[in-house]
Amino acid sequence: MTICRDEAVAALASMLRGPLVADGFRLIDVRHQGPDVLVLFRWRENRHVFGVVIPWPEAISLTTGEPADSPEEWAAEASLRLAEELDTGYVGRALRRQKPDHIELFGRGYEFDGRYYISQVPGDGAWLAHCGWNVRVARRLRDRGLLIAWLQTYVNNASGEPVVGQAVVGRRPDGDAELAVLDVATDAPDVIARDLIWVAVHEAGDGGAVRIKIPGRHSRLMTAMGFQTVRDDDGAWADTSPLDMDP
Repeated sequence: MTICRDEAVAALASMLRGPLVADGFRLIDVRHQGPDVLVLFRWRENRHVFGVVIPWPEAISLTTGEPADSPEEWAAEASLRLAEELDTGYVGRALRRQKPDHIELFGRGYEFDGRYYISQVPGDGAWLAHCGWNVRVARRLRDRGLLIAWLQTYVNNASGEPVVGQAVVGRRPDGDAELAVLDVATDAPDVIARDLIWVAVHEAGDGGAVRIKIPGRHSRLMTAMGFQTVRDDDGAWADTSPLDMDP
């Protein structure tokens, strides 16, 4: 069965305008790009428009590999796959390249260490405080409405413990972001700090910040990770959309 690509694009656009794609997703456009389909969208409060290319191999089902039976079937599978990627952090981990009117997300970019898991700290961080972590800075920023992200890293197991690191991203008076806290457990491997920094930078961007300030003691690690930074007297600045790190 031959499916009209225009009808499939229209069906996909209709589905992506619904409320169930992913929290923070706002559709801009769905259009042809060469032989494929391009989805343009905004993500949370990020200042950029992002694009994801969805292959169009003669309307083959993305799940079964068999020909799709209708434009709606193809669109449903495409929207589901995109939602799954976005829900699992694709905007933050994908490779990026600049296009004239958007940033294209593609491929596999940053690889996190699977031994650990990073999540947002829930509530007032009582669990972290109980485990002995200093939560004062995060709570102060939250109470002042300046908390962009509060992250925790823990061993990836059924119990979700022990916690081995935390990072706090706050908003500065000028609207830029700052890595206000980066704490890792004693003798923790460097990968914990690297993964937290990576997520913190992207959380800052998704919170609307153009730049993030990194304290001096952590700026050297950012440079080692490949971030292009501009140093000042007490640290360094990095762009929250690190295109320079991508091919």
